[in-house]
Amino acid sequence: MAETELKGEKMDQDVQQPADTHVMSAEEKARADISRSEWENPMNWGGPGNTAVYFSKRDKRIWVPKHAPGAGWTVNLAHTGGILWLVGLCMGMILVLALAASWVFSDQIVRILM
Repeated sequence: MAETELKGEKMDQDVQQPADTHVMSAEEKARADISRSEWENPMNWGGPGNTAVYFSKRDKRIWVPKHAPGAGWTVNLAHTGGILWLVGLCMGMILVLALAASWVFSDQIVRILM
């Protein structure tokens, strides 16, 4: 019984602790409002179904969530950082494919060279 009471007291203490709260400054709120309005603007989206490519100079985020919940994230191609991310991801995929191809065909390459 005493053990149950101790667990109950511990749970009450956990609930009573104040959560960390962050009060947004006026600048942060304005930036969040701009990002939200730009993200909701269909003119900033392109591609199939207007959900694949995002381009907004006013939205300072490089990575933005796609419109469909759970569909993932996309880069903001209006910023240099977004373009660099896109190029880096493409180059990374090409490198992985090249390494996989060289590993798969390594026996044939050795036979050709000999």
